Amino acid sequence: MEGGSHMYEGTSEPGKGEAAERAAEAEKDAAAEGATGGSPAGPASYEGFHELVRASRTYRRFSGEQVGEEILRELVDAARLAPSGNNLQVLRLAVTNDPETVALLARHHGWAGALKDFEGPAEGELPGAYMGILCPEASAASPLRNVDAGIMAQTLCLAACAKGLGTCMIKSYDKEAAGILGVPDGYQLVLLVALGRPAADERVVLEPATTEHGLRYWRTAPNVHHVPKLGVDDLLV
Repeated sequence: MEGGSHMYEGTSEPGKGEAAERAAEAEKDAAAEGATGGSPAGPASYEGFHELVRASRTYRRFSGEQVGEEILRELVDAARLAPSGNNLQVLRLAVTNDPETVALLARHHGWAGALKDFEGPAEGELPGAYMGILCPEASAASPLRNVDAGIMAQTLCLAACAKGLGTCMIKSYDKEAAGILGVPDGYQLVLLVALGRPAADERVVLEPATTEHGLRYWRTAPNVHHVPKLGVDDLLV
C-alpha cells in the first residue's frame, strides 16, 4: 500500500467503514501484484511446467546475439518473486549485455568441468549477457544465502528458457570476474549465469544415467551435448 502502514491514534478500534476500505484497498493491491486469492495454482499446467523444466538446459554455445535490456529486466522481475530464506531478500543482481564486457568476462571463468577438451564458445558464439548473483559479504558464507542464490539462479534460468534463451550457471570464475562485472563494494559474487539464444546447430539431449558415462555429460559430433539424468525411482528413498 502506498505510503506504508496506516497509524490509528488512541486505543479504540477502527470503525467498520474504515476496515472495509482497508480490506478493499488491500485486495486491490494484491490483485495488482498478481495474488492468487490464497490458491497456489498458477496459470500454467503441470505438463507445461514439466516441459519448461525439461527444456531449460545448460548451453555453452550461443548465437552471439545481444540480449536486450527489456528482456533482462523481465528476468529480474521473475527472480525477485523467488522464495528467500526468512524473506530477507538480501541478494542483488549485476547485469551486463555490453559486448566488450561479455567477451572479457567469458575469458575469466570455466565452462565445462567434465569436458577437458572444451575450451568454451568460439568467436561469434559468446553469450548475449551475464547476470551475476550477489550477496552481502557479511552473509556470503551462509548456507541459507547460498540456497537463496541457487533458487534465484534456477528461477532466472526457467524464465530465460520461457523467453527462448539458453543459460549456463557458473561457479568456477576467477577473482577478476567480479570487477569486470562491476560488483559494488560490500557485495560478493556467489554465482554467475551466462545467457543468450543457443547456437542454431547446438543440440542438448537428455539420456538415462545407465550408460557407460554414468552421470558425466559428454559431447558427440556435430555439436550434440548429452546430459544423463536419474529416474524417478532413483531419487526416492
